[in-house]
Amino acid sequence: PTTTTTYTVTAQSGNCSVSDMVTITVTSIAFSDVQVPTSPMLAGSDFFVTFGAVLQNSGPTFNAFAVFNGATQSDTSDSPVTFSFAAPCSGPATLTLTVQDTLFPSDIISSDFIIQVIALTVDAGSDQTVAPNTPVTLGAGTPQPGVTYSWVSTPNDSTLNPSNSLNPTASPTTATTYTVTAQSGNCSVSDSVTITVGCAIALSNISATPNPVLAGANINVSVTPIITNG
Repeated sequence: PTTTTTYTVTAQSGNCSVSDMVTITVTSIAFSDVQVPTSPMLAGSDFFVTFGAVLQNSGPTFNAFAVFNGATQSDTSDSPVTFSFAAPCSGPATLTLTVQDTLFPSDIISSDFIIQVIALTVDAGSDQTVAPNTPVTLGAGTPQPGVTYSWVSTPNDSTLNPSNSLNPTASPTTATTYTVTAQSGNCSVSDSVTITVGCAIALSNISATPNPVLAGANINVSVTPIITNG
């Protein structure tokens, strides 16, 4: 069509028929070279949008606008433009692209694109009770590509290493809470785990008298406990 046209189709069988219509809108401006992400984007990560315009009434200069997650970018160009955005911390989110003829401002079109978002997740692991100086591996799961991790401990535990890994080790001597933060761009999530340190007890100088002894006779048993913590 050379102008906006409505097409009607009718299906008929005997005296029975049904119809439906479709409208094809013909504009003097159209998008070209549109490139937007088709795969989900990691929360906080950067991505690029590229698009141009085909102008019927003038050309080749056009105004380009892109609106995403509350941010608007614009440019005036005679060739495809590229804008950069950061994926939001949760999604999905709508990207709106607009092109406008600079000489005929009423010639303007817009189109929406849905950007899927991969949310950040992090798991510090399960609470545990261990003996003093027992090595413990913190964190659960596998790292998300493109995500950085950082750990802090309360009270400070100098054995925490490496503190920028999802799965560091620590050997606490007292009850300690470890908090991990996962970050991508401006997005972050945190989780905590508490490692409780129990008493380490050993037994020594175990003796029984008399020894040997007749069956059914009384004996005396002595033992010396050694408590290294608590």
